Amino acid sequence: ISGLALDSNTFYTAVAFDDLSNIQALPLVEDFADLAATDIRVRAIHAAVTVGEVDIWNITDSMNPTPLYTDVPFGAVGAYADLPAGAYDLGFDVDNDSTPDVTFDLPDLPGGTVVNLFAVSDTDDSVFLLAQFADGTTARINAN
Repeated sequence: ISGLALDSNTFYTAVAFDDLSNIQALPLVEDFADLAATDIRVRAIHAAVTVGEVDIWNITDSMNPTPLYTDVPFGAVGAYADLPAGAYDLGFDVDNDSTPDVTFDLPDLPGGTVVNLFAVSDTDDSVFLLAQFADGTTARINAN
Protein backbone atom coordinates (compact mmCIF):
# COMPACT_ATOMS: atom_id res chain seq x y z
CA ILE A 1 0.00 0.00 0.00
CA SER A 2 1.65 3.13 -1.20
CA GLY A 3 2.43 5.71 1.47
CA LEU A 4 1.54 3.48 4.42
CA ALA A 5 3.47 4.56 7.51
CA LEU A 6 4.33 1.76 9.97
CA ASP A 7 5.30 2.26 13.60
CA SER A 8 8.24 0.22 14.90
CA ASN A 9 6.51 -0.77 18.16
CA THR A 10 3.26 -1.93 16.52
CA PHE A 11 2.24 -5.36 15.26
CA TYR A 12 0.54 -5.61 11.87
CA THR A 13 -1.10 -8.22 9.67
CA ALA A 14 -1.12 -7.61 5.91
CA VAL A 15 -4.17 -9.01 4.13
CA ALA A 16 -4.88 -9.44 0.42
CA PHE A 17 -8.51 -10.20 -0.45
CA ASP A 18 -11.17 -10.12 -3.19
CA ASP A 19 -11.12 -11.71 -6.65
CA LEU A 20 -7.72 -11.69 -8.31
CA SER A 21 -8.88 -9.11 -10.86
CA ASN A 22 -9.99 -6.80 -8.02
CA ILE A 23 -7.41 -7.68 -5.38
CA GLN A 24 -7.25 -5.29 -2.45
CA ALA A 25 -4.77 -4.79 0.39
CA LEU A 26 -5.77 -4.32 3.99
CA PRO A 27 -3.35 -3.48 6.81
CA LEU A 28 -4.56 -4.62 10.24
CA VAL A 29 -3.14 -3.18 13.46
CA GLU A 30 -2.97 -5.91 16.11
CA ASP A 31 -3.87 -5.18 19.73
CA PHE A 32 -2.48 -7.49 22.42
CA ALA A 33 -2.59 -4.94 25.26
CA ASP A 34 -4.63 -5.23 28.44
CA LEU A 35 -6.30 -8.57 27.64
CA ALA A 36 -7.47 -10.26 30.82
CA ALA A 37 -5.90 -13.68 31.38
CA THR A 38 -9.41 -15.19 31.51
CA ASP A 39 -10.55 -13.66 28.18
CA ILE A 40 -9.98 -14.14 24.47
CA ARG A 41 -9.87 -11.31 21.94
CA VAL A 42 -11.64 -11.92 18.64
CA ARG A 43 -11.96 -9.76 15.53
CA ALA A 44 -14.03 -10.58 12.43
CA ILE A 45 -12.85 -9.69 8.93
CA HIS A 46 -15.32 -10.10 6.04
CA ALA A 47 -13.28 -11.36 3.07
CA ALA A 48 -15.88 -13.76 1.61
CA VAL A 49 -16.35 -12.36 -1.89
CA THR A 50 -19.46 -14.50 -2.50
CA VAL A 51 -21.33 -13.10 0.50
CA GLY A 52 -22.87 -9.66 1.00
CA GLU A 53 -23.45 -7.86 4.28
CA VAL A 54 -23.67 -10.14 7.34
CA ASP A 55 -24.60 -10.14 10.99
CA ILE A 56 -22.54 -12.37 13.28
CA TRP A 57 -24.20 -13.87 16.34
CA ASN A 58 -22.91 -15.70 19.37
CA ILE A 59 -25.37 -18.61 19.48
CA THR A 60 -23.53 -20.66 22.12
CA ASP A 61 -26.58 -20.25 24.38
CA SER A 62 -29.37 -20.95 21.89
CA MET A 63 -31.96 -19.48 24.29
CA ASN A 64 -30.08 -16.16 24.44
CA PRO A 65 -28.30 -15.47 21.13
CA THR A 66 -26.25 -12.29 21.19
CA PRO A 67 -25.22 -10.16 18.19
CA LEU A 68 -21.45 -9.67 18.05
CA TYR A 69 -21.35 -7.67 14.80
CA THR A 70 -24.18 -6.20 12.74
CA ASP A 71 -24.35 -5.06 9.13
CA VAL A 72 -20.75 -6.00 8.28
CA PRO A 73 -20.09 -5.33 4.56
CA PHE A 74 -17.59 -7.17 2.39
CA GLY A 75 -14.07 -5.90 3.09
CA ALA A 76 -14.91 -4.60 6.56
CA VAL A 77 -13.00 -5.27 9.76
CA GLY A 78 -14.96 -5.56 12.98
CA ALA A 79 -13.74 -4.09 16.25
CA TYR A 80 -12.06 -6.43 18.68
CA ALA A 81 -14.40 -8.20 21.08
CA ASP A 82 -13.07 -9.48 24.41
CA LEU A 83 -15.02 -12.58 25.46
CA PRO A 84 -14.65 -15.10 28.28
CA ALA A 85 -12.27 -17.90 27.25
CA GLY A 86 -14.00 -20.99 25.91
CA ALA A 87 -15.68 -22.54 22.88
CA TYR A 88 -18.23 -20.59 20.87
CA ASP A 89 -20.91 -21.28 18.30
CA LEU A 90 -21.13 -18.47 15.76
CA GLY A 91 -24.07 -17.90 13.43
CA PHE A 92 -23.82 -15.81 10.28
CA ASP A 93 -27.02 -14.15 9.08
CA VAL A 94 -26.67 -13.20 5.40
CA ASP A 95 -30.24 -12.05 4.70
CA ASN A 96 -31.01 -9.74 7.65
CA ASP A 97 -33.75 -11.94 9.15
CA SER A 98 -31.97 -12.42 12.52
CA THR A 99 -31.66 -16.15 11.82
CA PRO A 100 -28.22 -17.68 11.21
CA ASP A 101 -27.88 -19.08 7.68
CA VAL A 102 -24.53 -20.75 8.37
CA THR A 103 -22.89 -21.71 11.67
CA PHE A 104 -19.35 -22.37 12.84
CA ASP A 105 -17.99 -23.99 15.99
CA LEU A 106 -14.97 -22.20 17.43
CA PRO A 107 -12.82 -24.56 19.47
CA ASP A 108 -12.17 -24.05 23.16
CA LEU A 109 -9.65 -21.20 23.18
CA PRO A 110 -7.59 -20.55 26.32
CA GLY A 111 -7.46 -17.19 28.05
CA GLY A 112 -5.00 -14.76 26.52
CA THR A 113 -5.70 -15.90 22.94
CA VAL A 114 -5.96 -13.20 20.28
CA VAL A 115 -7.46 -14.31 16.98
CA ASN A 116 -8.48 -12.73 13.69
CA LEU A 117 -11.39 -14.61 12.10
CA PHE A 118 -11.50 -14.17 8.34
CA ALA A 119 -14.68 -15.21 6.54
CA VAL A 120 -13.39 -16.58 3.24
CA SER A 121 -15.09 -17.88 0.08
CA ASP A 122 -13.99 -21.35 -0.98
CA THR A 123 -13.61 -22.52 -4.58
CA ASP A 124 -17.18 -23.90 -4.57
CA ASP A 125 -18.57 -20.54 -3.26
CA SER A 126 -19.12 -21.97 0.23
CA VAL A 127 -17.68 -20.04 3.16
CA PHE A 128 -15.19 -21.08 5.84
CA LEU A 129 -13.41 -19.22 8.61
CA LEU A 130 -9.66 -18.84 8.66
CA ALA A 131 -8.47 -18.24 12.21
CA GLN A 132 -5.16 -16.39 12.45
CA PHE A 133 -3.50 -16.45 15.86
CA ALA A 134 -1.02 -13.99 17.38
CA ASP A 135 1.93 -16.30 16.65
CA GLY A 136 1.03 -16.27 12.93
CA THR A 137 -0.38 -19.80 12.79
CA THR A 138 -3.72 -20.40 11.16
CA ALA A 139 -6.55 -22.93 11.37
CA ARG A 140 -9.43 -23.57 9.01
CA ILE A 141 -12.91 -23.78 10.56
CA ASN A 142 -15.51 -25.29 8.24
CA ALA A 143 -19.20 -24.51 8.44
CA ASN A 144 -21.41 -27.01 10.27
